[in-house]
Amino acid sequence: AAHSAWALPLVAALQLAIYFWYASRRGPLRPYSPVGGPRTWELELFAPFPGCEEVIRERREVWRFWTYQWVHEGWEHVGSNVLLELAFGLPLEIAHGGLRALAVLQGGVVAGGLACAVFDVDRGVVGASGGCYALLGAHVAVLATHWRRHRRGLLNRVVKVVFLAVFAAADVFATADRGAATIGAAPTSGTSYSAHVGGLLGGFLLAVAVLGRRPAPDARHGAKRRAAAVVVLAVALAAAVAWLSTTKDARDVPWLYPDANDWDHESCCMKLARCGGNARPGLACRDRTDVLVDGIFVAADCGELRE
Repeated sequence: AAHSAWALPLVAALQLAIYFWYASRRGPLRPYSPVGGPRTWELELFAPFPGCEEVIRERREVWRFWTYQWVHEGWEHVGSNVLLELAFGLPLEIAHGGLRALAVLQGGVVAGGLACAVFDVDRGVVGASGGCYALLGAHVAVLATHWRRHRRGLLNRVVKVVFLAVFAAADVFATADRGAATIGAAPTSGTSYSAHVGGLLGGFLLAVAVLGRRPAPDARHGAKRRAAAVVVLAVALAAAVAWLSTTKDARDVPWLYPDANDWDHESCCMKLARCGGNARPGLACRDRTDVLVDGIFVAADCGELRE
């Protein structure tokens, strides 16, 4: 039986209301600015330069892993996320119910935030794209586990596979195009695709665990799949929490900065730390190769000082 859709429209309405309420008080509304939402809701592992303190580990502001979905940067950002949530989420909600669809969406938000915290340490993240990709992952899971049920109809399995493939190809192209356009930019700019991947995988596993039930002849295999999904989710969550709790210095994480002299991909905070500077009031970034220390620029190689 079809369920009434209320959960995803409610989330979308709240995201729009929060964005326009805050953004309208910060200046003219543009496609990519201003940021709409409280600063304390944004997900960031490090506070902005020059403070650079570890927000999650030192301040214990763990709510950011969930609240970053309510903050967006520009009306195009919030509009695209809301459209994706409704396009991917409403069919799931109608088929499986509001609470289950909401669980996938919100679980994907957290999964995307944790993935970003592990793989994009010095990148700030706002927006609900982790949840959007969780809904996409849920469609993949439903299609994979109910393959025979989608043989006929307007939205049959061939149509869905083609749509998912086109969407994935478009996202990969956008990733490459945006990456080429932001070469040399600070790592805090652009899009965190770790949040996308984390949300996608989290949504896939959550969908296997909570969406629907298999027919009686396949009930045993369905129960095994759900149990396996729950175990993988629990292990991934435990690993992410352990990493965040025990990693003392993000500069030592090998997959972030394998080359200590890779200045083009380090934030100003990282550069200053490698040059032996101390984060304190009065420090500011000039560009991607220099750090300003009380009016004196430290060259990118930590060598001579220059004005």
